[in-house]
This record gives sequence, C-alpha cells and structure tokens, in this order.
Amino acid sequence: TIALVEGAVSPELVKTTFGWHIIKLNSINVPTVEDQLATARTAAFEEWAPSLVSKYPVTYAVQPTETTVPAPTTEAPIAPTAALGGYPTDTPEPAATATVPAPSPTMTPIPTKQP
Repeated sequence: TIALVEGAVSPELVKTTFGWHIIKLNSINVPTVEDQLATARTAAFEEWAPSLVSKYPVTYAVQPTETTVPAPTTEAPIAPTAALGGYPTDTPEPAATATVPAPSPTMTPIPTKQP
C-alpha cells in the first residue's frame, strides 16, 4: 500500500491484471459519522439476523389458493323485444291527442227542513 497525500502522484508504477498504472490521489472523501454509524449498524444486523433464523426457525403460513368462479352451465335466455311498429320514415306521425270528457253536471243536495 502507498500512503499518498491529496494531489500527490504515486512514486512507483502499480501493476494490476489490467496492466501498469500511475496513481494520482485527487481527493479524500471521509464518510460522515452518521454514514459510518449506518454502515456499522447494517453490518451488525447482517451478522445478527442469520443467527436468530438458525436459532428460531421461521415458518410461513400456507398461502390460500386463488378462488375460481365456475363457468355458467346454461346460456342466458334471449330477452324479449318489443314490436317496432314499422320502419322509420322522414314524415313524423301526428302526436296522439288525449280527449278529456266534459264535466257532467252534478246534483248538489239541498238541506230541507224536516216536519
């Protein structure tokens, strides 16, 4: 390992499987304390969780199967249709008029004196 300060170039060539390299350190990025804590918590959880699973086996409830709706056994009956009364025309038919009977005279009883 080579200890470099920011902006420095490695004094030696570095050989990797990809060939020879010259390394320059552009900047140093140190994670914040919050990021370091989050990383440590994640690592601790990933180490702790499998030990719990092996100590307390996890079982899953049986998943219900999908309910299927049975297909209809008979075809639906054909709905009755009303008679159209002929073919449509360009000439409108006269509107039906309602006839109201004239009021008939009614008799109104007149009170009479009893003897």
